[in-house]
Amino acid sequence: MRKTLIAEYHTSLAADESLTAEFFVRLKTMMRARQLLYGAREIGVALRPHLLTRTQYAILAHASEVLAGAFEKIASALLSEPSRMETVGLTEREIKLALVEPKHSASTVTSRLDAFVHGREVKFVEYNAENPSSLTDPTGLNEILLEVGAMRDLSKRYQLRQFSPATTWCRKRSICERRFSQSSARAVGPCSRCTLIRTRFYLKDASRE
Repeated sequence: MRKTLIAEYHTSLAADESLTAEFFVRLKTMMRARQLLYGAREIGVALRPHLLTRTQYAILAHASEVLAGAFEKIASALLSEPSRMETVGLTEREIKLALVEPKHSASTVTSRLDAFVHGREVKFVEYNAENPSSLTDPTGLNEILLEVGAMRDLSKRYQLRQFSPATTWCRKRSICERRFSQSSARAVGPCSRCTLIRTRFYLKDASRE
């Protein structure tokens, strides 16, 4: 189903006479207005979004949770025995910083995993454990992509679902803040960490994969 969907989208794009130079200037202007930039360049360079089936998204989400959990275990092991930190290349100043009490149970509050999905296989390429950028990029790019007639038609016919990482992050943060305010102890539980997934669209109906 995914291959059929992509083929139909490409065919529609090729036949769309409204995709003029003026239209692309408008899309670039919209990106600048929404600060969807990488340096001075607009981050959207193609009309092709990321399209995943619901099964692919579930595989990606599960793999991300497992990997993020593994990083937490490694961090805990290093904090329990700081002498190990030198073995992973931390400098003396970095070790001092790592040992500062953060007042929450997880080693990172928000993080981002970058990955590629092919079939049922996920390949991770980078882990951003600092405060990740681009929380609002997918929502902004979705809005701009839906200016394209072929994308609007595809979204309706295949019941594509969009994601808003910023909304999810704010909701989880709100839950954590409430838990923290209700206890004098450190925040605990899975809400202490939010690993972001920036998928733009996936097929809503699993039976149509």
